[in-house]
Amino acid sequence: HTRYGTVTGVQTCALPILAEYEITHNLRIQRNVLTIIVLILILSTFLAILVAISRGEKVIIVPTTNPDRKMIYSSKEISDEYLISFSLDSLHLLLDISPETVELNYKRLLKLTLPENRQEIVKSLREIKEKVEQRQNTTIFFPDISSIRTKDKEVIISGKLKTLTYNTITAEEKKEYLLRYEFKHSQIFISEIKELIKGSK
Repeated sequence: HTRYGTVTGVQTCALPILAEYEITHNLRIQRNVLTIIVLILILSTFLAILVAISRGEKVIIVPTTNPDRKMIYSSKEISDEYLISFSLDSLHLLLDISPETVELNYKRLLKLTLPENRQEIVKSLREIKEKVEQRQNTTIFFPDISSIRTKDKEVIISGKLKTLTYNTITAEEKKEYLLRYEFKHSQIFISEIKELIKGSK
């Protein structure tokens, strides 16, 4: 006698899918470990700088991208290069924004502001955030010229601000910004940051 059977359905091999999952999982673990190591290194470097500054020692920062450029930071002295770098980083947090990044950028920017001036700065940032989210705009700042007024503790930076709506450039304007800074607890803070319009101070 011969028996016949009917087989329904499709049998697939799960091995390739399992192998791919394991590779992806391992890569994620490696990425997370590397991220933690980088964060620990950054934090330890930052703490070492704070300790050195609190002792009145001079810290010389040498950027890896430009070893010939040295930035000096101490409780009594700060180089123009560091001031410009600090000001540019602050402006990029303020101006390089989109509906997706504006909230995170402004949280980071507020950490750099003088605590007693924070409430006033929050108001202006909130207004900008609402406009960006409402209009679905993305803005990018391209700095051009910078100058320092050491006596007044001011940095002025000018450049072009491009506005994009849905990946299309809708505006391109020349802008000038004033950043005032203060030293507190051996750390530099923003006391004011604003756009200069028609020779305003």
